[in-house]
Amino acid sequence: MKIKQKIYTVVLTWNNEKTIYNCIKSIRESSIPNEIVIVDNNSIDNTLKILKSNFHQLTIIGIGSNLGCAAGNNIGINFAIENKANYIFLLNPDAIVSKTCIEKLLLRMEQNKQLAITSPKIYYFNEPNRIWFAGSMIDWKKGTTYHIGQNELDIGQHNQIKKIDRACGCAMLVRSTCILDTGLMDTRYFLYFEETDWSVKFTKNNYDIEYVPDAVCWHDISSSTGGEYSPIYQYYMTRNRLLFMYKNGYLFSFKFLFNIVIQSVLSIFRILVYSKKPKLKSIFAIFRGYHDFYTDFYKSN
Repeated sequence: MKIKQKIYTVVLTWNNEKTIYNCIKSIRESSIPNEIVIVDNNSIDNTLKILKSNFHQLTIIGIGSNLGCAAGNNIGINFAIENKANYIFLLNPDAIVSKTCIEKLLLRMEQNKQLAITSPKIYYFNEPNRIWFAGSMIDWKKGTTYHIGQNELDIGQHNQIKKIDRACGCAMLVRSTCILDTGLMDTRYFLYFEETDWSVKFTKNNYDIEYVPDAVCWHDISSSTGGEYSPIYQYYMTRNRLLFMYKNGYLFSFKFLFNIVIQSVLSIFRILVYSKKPKLKSIFAIFRGYHDFYTDFYKSN
């Protein structure tokens, strides 16, 4: 594919020594030229050492503290835009892309100028033919998003391009002009829901988001945050779910309030039954999520 567009790939890292080499190697093997920008959220492991010893001509932007996903990605996005990027590919450091992933996403963007974001088909890293993401929709009654096709073996059942509610923060190609028109990610989210909120901002601004199945990548799920039973997961999923619904005017919907209480109870039950990590910290994190949403966002307004 002959390409005249300038593409920057932004990879936000934080203690990703186990996955970062394969991630960057896969980007370097991409069929389409792109500049790689690493934004490091103050890693204390060997992430930076691995990058510097194995890869040349990387732009590495170090941050003195962990600013979270939204703020960290915004730094990389701003850098790319300042360097005249037409498109920005945001990729998790625990993901690897196929050789043609970025090219396929870009081709679709070039075909439809109304698109702000395209996301690929994403498989589980440990089960290369099992789907993790084949698009995503928002359930406004529950304040959640769900992945289409999740856990299904891929037999071609999700091979159609389709418009979706939410891009996947794991891997997405974004048009720079749409960012300039719509704005950056809301840094209040820190972790989780930032791409959901961003997707809603784009769609409210009359842009479209699409799932492109010909573009594929693989994701090592939650390798950084410790999985769904960890305190950090439970805290930010609770707090940010409330913030997301509050921002979009659905906080006081009876169905949402009922669902989030039920979901919290179920989360506590699953932690008690299935978690092999300290259980009380994760349970307490749920209640702290409610408390901090109220004090930091709702009460302050």
